[in-house]
Amino acid sequence: NTDSEEVKATLVKFLSEVLEKMDMPAEVKVEIDDNERSIDIEIEGGNGDIIGKRGQTLDALQYLASIVANREKEEYYRLKLDTKKYRERRAKTLENLAKNVADKVKKTRRKIVLEPMNPYERRIIHAYLQSDKQITTKSEGEEPNRRVVVYYKR
Repeated sequence: NTDSEEVKATLVKFLSEVLEKMDMPAEVKVEIDDNERSIDIEIEGGNGDIIGKRGQTLDALQYLASIVANREKEEYYRLKLDTKKYRERRAKTLENLAKNVADKVKKTRRKIVLEPMNPYERRIIHAYLQSDKQITTKSEGEEPNRRVVVYYKR
């Protein structure tokens, strides 16, 4: 529909200009699913700097793109921005971390506090460990230093 075509054009223009100004020109591909109210953005080409330390640059671009996409909209679009399958690779890394930390907590029976993470990354850890009967997880602290704490269930 015309609304999503307009959103698509706006996002491509916005992100292309931002990446150009960051001296990281890349191709921006936007897929919009109006039924799901979701937008998938893939940045192709460019260099790894687009990801930034632990995905911080990617998260910032995603946040800005979300504001642009949802400006003056009645219904909210859920937006995911990715490059070179970073999100998928990061999720696997976090699941491995969760597994190793859970094993250590079971062995030592002491809690382990993880490094600060964004809500999306914390959710991956919580979801991965929720079925483990010997472990419980909690997010503690204030953004941007909110972190997952893994506890042994007595």
